[in-house]
Amino acid sequence: NMSGEPLRMHIHPPATPFFSMRCNKKGRTMPGTAEDVTITCTSTDLRYYSDCIRVHCNRGNLIVPIHAYPGVSTINVPKRIDFGTVPLDSSASATLPLRSWVPMEFEYK
Repeated sequence: NMSGEPLRMHIHPPATPFFSMRCNKKGRTMPGTAEDVTITCTSTDLRYYSDCIRVHCNRGNLIVPIHAYPGVSTINVPKRIDFGTVPLDSSASATLPLRSWVPMEFEYK
């Protein structure tokens, strides 16, 4: 919350059964603080999965896309990716190189 006042957010979980969400809501989000959300994917097949979480607040709505790919071999993915301050209706991105030994082609941009 980069505003100067407390913010009440409603975080809606993914709709598909392949993703689950954990979040420790504490009521209003005070200025300068954030809500931690953990997304877990439970796959059933070697395929691509996608969904989103929806965040609603009085300042606007936000859709956060979720993407999961099968069987990526040992990889060092940061536990946390900080996008800094990103205004609503703006976007931020990070590039993480992935390599998979699963016999399946995929590409995501």
